[in-house]
Amino acid sequence: MKIKNIDPYHRSLFFRYTENTLIIYLVMAYPCLIALTLITYIGFKKDHPDSVYWFYIYAPITAITTLCIIITITIQRSRIKAFKDNIKKNNFFHPSEPDECMTFSGSRYLGIDVNKGFFIFISHVKTNFTSLFNPRDYIVMGFSINDYESITNSGSELIIYTGKPDIPRLFFTNKRAVGLYHKIAAMNDYDYHYSHNIPDYVNNIAKQVAEEKNLNLIMSRFS
Repeated sequence: MKIKNIDPYHRSLFFRYTENTLIIYLVMAYPCLIALTLITYIGFKKDHPDSVYWFYIYAPITAITTLCIIITITIQRSRIKAFKDNIKKNNFFHPSEPDECMTFSGSRYLGIDVNKGFFIFISHVKTNFTSLFNPRDYIVMGFSINDYESITNSGSELIIYTGKPDIPRLFFTNKRAVGLYHKIAAMNDYDYHYSHNIPDYVNNIAKQVAEEKNLNLIMSRFS
């Protein structure tokens, strides 16, 4: 386990190019591969010679891509869940079901405990090429109503301004972002009393989980 003090949003030109190429492949080429595999499979069943040839090309590529997507999503979701579940232990953090949300890919999580007046943000950070397939670097942060600068919402994107110069903002994109934003904003109208220092408590649990799972944490140098 390593503690990294880096800008989570600064990426090299090569890495951005690689990531964008992969996104284009998944959004445009992958659906075409699935369609071509199905079409050639129909021809394969009818013993069309050309279809047999192309089916044995398209099918393995489609299968490998699908397997990589499933494995990556499964790993991301399980690691985010490990952080989340450990923070919830001892009834420290107890959001109701409508007050927590994980992105479909499992790369980000946001949960709000409206009764205790704080929320948890967890995110996988893409730091290098291997992190696209084997996520190991994470931001795990807890915020009481006194621990962040501001929060804004634009459509499906929620932005948390942390007040920390090295990690100034956190992004959460989901169709439920508007509802989560209004709940966090409404908590500022209440006077909560905290039995723990929320950021420190969450940091300590995150370190324990990262150590156990051999993951890395991206943490702010500013308390």
